[in-house]
Amino acid sequence: MLFVSFIAFFVVVINSPDESQPVAQETKLHQEDQNKAVNWQEEIKKIATSDKTETEKCDEFSSLARNYRPELKEIAEFETYIVEEFKTGRYLSDLKKHEYMLTNIFKSEVVHRYYDDQLNTPIDKFAFYFWQNSKYTYRGADSVYSADTVRNKERMEELLKKMQ
Repeated sequence: MLFVSFIAFFVVVINSPDESQPVAQETKLHQEDQNKAVNWQEEIKKIATSDKTETEKCDEFSSLARNYRPELKEIAEFETYIVEEFKTGRYLSDLKKHEYMLTNIFKSEVVHRYYDDQLNTPIDKFAFYFWQNSKYTYRGADSVYSADTVRNKERMEELLKKMQ
């Protein structure tokens, strides 16, 4: 028991942050976060041109969307973007345009995660259905004409009426 306590103490001491440099560490982490945020478009290009399957591309990119911290201005831009892509019917028109589809998936997931069902707003639900349709058709799990995709499209049309 004493040995286990010693090991636990040793692990805690080794893993404790250096308190002599907390500000420097926080600043470095903040800068890294900002760099990640600024480069989401570059990440899309890199992932889109990789030899991975659509499912692997989605999975890799989804973690970036989950960790992305948008500015309010971006939320408004992303909302406008996904609504316009839906209204014009482009959002599912070419599932092989990897960069375009990953952009749609990213923006809709960021919008949906921003609201996170807290306000139960039409744009939150719209973003969720847009994300579902984009992700599952891109990955090949659903077709553009599947019952789930069509039902989500109908839901988005209803939500658009509420948003106007």
